[in-house]
This record gives sequence, C-alpha cells and structure tokens, in this order.
Amino acid sequence: MKNISGGLLTYLQSNQIFTLADLYTITLISGTILRYTDFDVDLLNTFTYSASGPVFVRSQTRTTIGLEVDTLDLEIYPKPTDLVNGLPMLAAAAAGAFDGANVVLERAYISTAPALVGTINLFSGDFADLEIARAGMKCRINSDIAQFNVQMPRNIYQANCMRALYDTGCTVSRASFGAASTDIGGSSVTNIVCNSGQASGYFNGGYALWLTGALAGLRRTIKNYDPGSFQVFLPLPSTPYYGDTMTLYPGCDKSLSMCVSRFNNKANFRGFPYIPVPETAI
Repeated sequence: MKNISGGLLTYLQSNQIFTLADLYTITLISGTILRYTDFDVDLLNTFTYSASGPVFVRSQTRTTIGLEVDTLDLEIYPKPTDLVNGLPMLAAAAAGAFDGANVVLERAYISTAPALVGTINLFSGDFADLEIARAGMKCRINSDIAQFNVQMPRNIYQANCMRALYDTGCTVSRASFGAASTDIGGSSVTNIVCNSGQASGYFNGGYALWLTGALAGLRRTIKNYDPGSFQVFLPLPSTPYYGDTMTLYPGCDKSLSMCVSRFNNKANFRGFPYIPVPETAI
C-alpha cells in the first residue's frame, strides 16, 4: 500500500492529466545527501532537487504483497561538474563513496513547477553492486527488505565451537602459540622442510608466516604437518631458501577436546558437544 497526502489524493481524483517527475535522494554513509530530479527544472519538496545533475536511467518498479527482496537497476551518467565530497562522481564512486549508500526513488506530481502537489514513494534500498564505466556507472539497488536477510536465530546450537581461533571471544593469545622455525633446505613451493619438532598434525589448519627472505610477509595456510616438514594449501610464488625464517601457528578443529588439550580454553568454548545428532533426536 502506498501512502499519499490528502492534497495529492484530491488532486488525483480531480485531474486526468498529470505532470510527473522522478526524485532521487541518495544518502551516503558519510552523511552527505544528494538530491536530483529528471525534470527540466529544479523541483522543491521541502528540499531542492537539482535538474542539472547526472542523467538517470532506471528499470521499472513493482509492488507485491508480502515480503520479497526487490531490486532496482539504475544507470547514472554524471557530468565532470557533478561532484561528491569534492571529487567527480565517478572518481568518488571508485573510491567507495557509494558503498552502502541508500537510495529513495519518489514519483512527483507537479501542478506548477517548482512546487509539487505531492509524492509517492516508489522504491527505497541500498547500493549492492556497482560497475563503473568511462561515461557512467551501473548500479544494482536492493530494497530495504534485504536487511531482513539475517540468520535467525543468531546463536546456532552445534557441536563445534562457533568462535574463530585467536579472536576476542576465543581470547587465546596468538603470540603465545607461535613457534619459530627455519627452512633447512630442500623445500619446494608446496612442501617446506623445516626444523620444527612438534607432534604430527599440530599445525594442521594453522598457518605459516615468513619473516625473512624473498617471501617475507607472506602467509600460507598449512594443509598437513609432520615433524620436520609441512605442506601448504596454495603454492608459494617462489621456492623458499635455506635459512629463511618463519613463524608457525597451530590451527583448531573447534572440538572441545582440542580446546582443552591444546589451548586450555574450555571456559571460552562456544560449542554444544552433547547435543544429540539429528538421527537420534526422535
């Protein structure tokens, strides 16, 4: 259902020919508000909507009963003089100015410009996808109903821990479990030979961070670890050299047993290992 003012309702009931225009209100996450219209002159509806701004080309809108995430395809073709936060609009868009921005599209009914009889809200939503070309940008706008696309309930009851290792909820100190290691030669881009002596599997699911050499600063997830060597999921860009140093961090399989035995962190374990599996919950 569309809500309209009493004055607009009276106008629609007594007139068969209307002068129409689109009003665009774009609110950036920075707080900047842009107001444009596709009419020939500026329009006034509490605020002024500029007719000298970008050219807008939009898809059709529709109205449905029930909750359904609708989309609006919007093409914006600005002039070099159309600035956003001091930058040309396309440059501002490339810098992320429109990320998360909100768009309100209204249909304006005009009796004598620039004053309006009233407006009807046609669409409201947030920028989703944005593709920038030489002359303009193509935008996909998701309706406000998309905000209801959240996982409910927020807390999922499952056997494994829901926390990420080393995050603020887990509280395990990353630095406390980092183990220094050195390449002892014979490594390849997928298999690294080192001098680490922890038990087999200790670093599985963790990662290696190179500290020196050509790979300094590079990080790779450890696929499989045995004393003296480990394999990485993704090949390295080059073969490590003898003497390159790294720090190895263990992973976590999110089980209660590993949380207790390896990290002594049962108090922060956020899983429910004693919930029956679906096959037994009859």
